[in-house]
Amino acid sequence: MSCLEQGGLLTADNDRKGWIMDKKHNEIFEGLLPIGSVVTTKTGTKRVMIIGRGIDREDGQGSTYDYGAVLFPEGFSDGDHIYLFNHEDVGSICRVGYIDEVEIELEDKLSNYLRSGVTPVPEKR
Repeated sequence: MSCLEQGGLLTADNDRKGWIMDKKHNEIFEGLLPIGSVVTTKTGTKRVMIIGRGIDREDGQGSTYDYGAVLFPEGFSDGDHIYLFNHEDVGSICRVGYIDEVEIELEDKLSNYLRSGVTPVPEKR
C-alpha cells in the first residue's frame, strides 16, 4: 500500500539520507523520522507506525536498527510483533509524527549515536 497512491504528498529521499515532507514546497528535513510517523517500507504491504528509534536487537550480534514499529492502524499487540527496519528501508511516508524543539534535539543525539555507536545520555526532566 503506497501513501502517494492515496493522494499523499510525502515521500522518502534515501539518496540524501533525509526525507521530503512537502513536494509542493520542496521542504527537506534531515535525519530520523519522529515517533508516531506512519510509513510503508519498500518490502512491506501494510503501513506501520514508528514507536521507537535506535533499537538494539538482542540477537548476540549487536544489531541496531533505526526504527521499531507496529502495524497501523492495529497498533501494539505483543512484543513479538515489533517490526525493525532502517531509514533506507522506508518506501513512503504517510504521516510525520509530532516535532518540537525537544524532538529535534533528541533526533540529533540519536543520529549521532547511530553513526558513532556512542550511547546518548538522556536528560533528567
